[in-house]
Amino acid sequence: MRSCFGVRRTFSYADLSAYSGEQKDKALYFHKRFFRRKIRVDRLALGGNEFVQFTRKQYLILNDGRALPVHSDLFRGKLENPGEFLFVFLMLLVVSVVLPVMAVYLWTPSYTQEQLQWEELTVTEACWSEETLQLYAADGACYEISDMEKNIANLQVLLQRLPMKQTLLTGETTADDVPVFAVDVLLETDDSVAVYALTDMESGVTYLTLDQMNAYHLRQNVQYFCLSFLPMAAVVLFSLVFLYVVNHAAQLPKWVVRLFVKDGYIRD
Repeated sequence: MRSCFGVRRTFSYADLSAYSGEQKDKALYFHKRFFRRKIRVDRLALGGNEFVQFTRKQYLILNDGRALPVHSDLFRGKLENPGEFLFVFLMLLVVSVVLPVMAVYLWTPSYTQEQLQWEELTVTEACWSEETLQLYAADGACYEISDMEKNIANLQVLLQRLPMKQTLLTGETTADDVPVFAVDVLLETDDSVAVYALTDMESGVTYLTLDQMNAYHLRQNVQYFCLSFLPMAAVVLFSLVFLYVVNHAAQLPKWVVRLFVKDGYIRD
């Protein structure tokens, strides 16, 4: 036999250790000292079946009538072409591992006061889109607070202070004056500015703090990270059920076995 690196190894019938495959592709396994090799015999190969049967008979002769054992794998030799199933499960596992990696990559960082910029914001118009509160300055700049209901303390009071373009609470604009706020912002894009702290300069009421936003983002990150493991858990659970079905196919109803494995793949 020649390996992919061009190294040549010679094996004899005495080096046979196991075989696999009954109905489809077959394989012979050789073990000599520290070297292991596998010969795959295609089901369509001319004389392939005869070759495998001949090697098994030679093993019988050399081992005083002891039969060549079936190759022990994850499926205990009860599944034809186990490599196909292992490849599918490996691909599913790789895909499920990618999700937690993406969750970490998209992790929203916590910010410090030094990373933010203090501004005095005069709000000329306010509205919300879904869960985001949008505050507009006189120059048209948009300041956004995400998930306002979860992050803003005294939200009802704040909405009464703002010149709302439209509100689902009252259906009309409620503020008569133009409020001025002290805000700590993170400049993200040219279209909007993320607000991480909000204080009414007239009343001194603080509606949002940096600690609140950092705590909210931490909870959100942990939640998304935990949810990203659900596909991995599903793959592991399915794999365990699959192994149980394969190893107990004889005791289970045939329709249950067919849910996981097509006919012809389970060895009798």
